[in-house]
Amino acid sequence: MAIVIVCTSLSLCIWSYLKNRYLFGVVVVLAYSISCFSFFILGKEYHSPDFVAGLPKTTSEGGAVYLQGVEIHHNNCVRQGGTVQCRMTVTNRRSRQKVRLSSWRLIMKDGAVFKEYEAFRGGQEVRGMVYLELPRGSEAELEIVFFEVPENYTEILNLGFKAGSKEFGFKNINVR
Repeated sequence: MAIVIVCTSLSLCIWSYLKNRYLFGVVVVLAYSISCFSFFILGKEYHSPDFVAGLPKTTSEGGAVYLQGVEIHHNNCVRQGGTVQCRMTVTNRRSRQKVRLSSWRLIMKDGAVFKEYEAFRGGQEVRGMVYLELPRGSEAELEIVFFEVPENYTEILNLGFKAGSKEFGFKNINVR
């Protein structure tokens, strides 16, 4: 897009210079203004202060998943009796304020899938979809508790969730 904008502005300036001096002055001012506005819009749309545009959506243990400026960092998973508690930190790196996370699932190495969970934010239970409103630069602690996980499951293949219509997750997590 940047090349198209620059080439179009340059060709309009050359064309107007060949036609008339007064037309050239008007076209240069308009081309400069429109180019600046276009680059501002492009920069706002594709700006990523963390330079995470090329990172994969699913990362390994200890990594983070990035979703339009929101970083979801996996802390750890702990077994307590028949439950597995997974803690995450959600940080808003850009101006997007609303984060909706749903359909949490725990997939074990042998293929067993556990979908029965409760979500907690700051120790308080969140019913249904995990919906966070985060101002820019703030973070929230999230805890997802999966129920009825037998003791013989110690290695998690994937801790997954949905954000909007896209699926994300963390791979190869050891339960402690």
